Amino acid sequence: MVFRNYLAGDSVRQIADSLNAEGYVTRKGHQFKPNSILNILANEKYTGNAILGKTFKPDVLSKHRVKNEGQAPSYYVENSHPAIISQELFDMVQAEKERRKNLRSTVKTGKGKYSRKYVLSGLLVCANCGAKFRRNGRTVASGEFIPTWVCITHQKDQQSCKMRPLKEKDIYAAYERAVKRLLGETDGLMDIIKQTTLEGMNIEQPEDIEEIRKALMQARKAVLDLFKAKRDGDVSLEEYERKYSEFSQQIVDLEEREKNVHAQNLQCQLAQKRLQDAYELIDEARSNCTDKDVMRKLLDAIKVISKHELEFQFNCGIDIKETV
Repeated sequence: MVFRNYLAGDSVRQIADSLNAEGYVTRKGHQFKPNSILNILANEKYTGNAILGKTFKPDVLSKHRVKNEGQAPSYYVENSHPAIISQELFDMVQAEKERRKNLRSTVKTGKGKYSRKYVLSGLLVCANCGAKFRRNGRTVASGEFIPTWVCITHQKDQQSCKMRPLKEKDIYAAYERAVKRLLGETDGLMDIIKQTTLEGMNIEQPEDIEEIRKALMQARKAVLDLFKAKRDGDVSLEEYERKYSEFSQQIVDLEEREKNVHAQNLQCQLAQKRLQDAYELIDEARSNCTDKDVMRKLLDAIKVISKHELEFQFNCGIDIKETV
């Protein structure tokens, strides 16, 4: 559930709160915290594999273990115990963590955090400076609270960004009009959405990772054969060193290609999942477009062009501008 909900868009705090509300506790009997969830999401043991040697004792007399950051050997053991999640799900969560890390950066500090506290959290982006928007507001004389959203840069220094705050109710009103257009009630975009979404389902992988892995196995076997040839005296020392250097560089290049293609494939799978979610939500959005979960899954971002104009960027690949 933790991995599935994270991939569905929940923040680590939301997942922790959900577990606590249902009465679950950690193995030490404590309540879950966001860091508890992050530790779960990073633990490869749920896939049935294990990394041995994550920590080590700096000396035989030490009573404490130290995190192994390359000071001592570590080993990756596959299928060491029964798995409870698939390797694919684990890898997709790691890619989603990286995606959120890129989303949450602010222009000023490069820091921030992924948030889903409010429906619009993390969705609004300033077209002037690229910063996210933060929920703010004021209480009028009647006691009513009027929520607004303000560019973080503008909030810190109005001279650095001139973008004015927007009322939350105006954003929602513009969003509802955009969804009506999206669903074809005014501009007939339904067929375009379906076509775009279905095309997204057939995204070709950038490169065949299995071919790279075969080439990697062959290169490693070539090194092993070279060792045997040297041991048996079938190659000269000069020839051995030349070929060993050549094979080593080939292995390094192939490992880098494998790493990059694997990351690209995971991003592709995440994109396909988001498109599929958006496609399945199209009919539901007709009658329930303002539902929090529906809105989060339909929208990729909302670009604030000005106080009076927004661009709604939907996950299905359609961008719609609306006046506020």
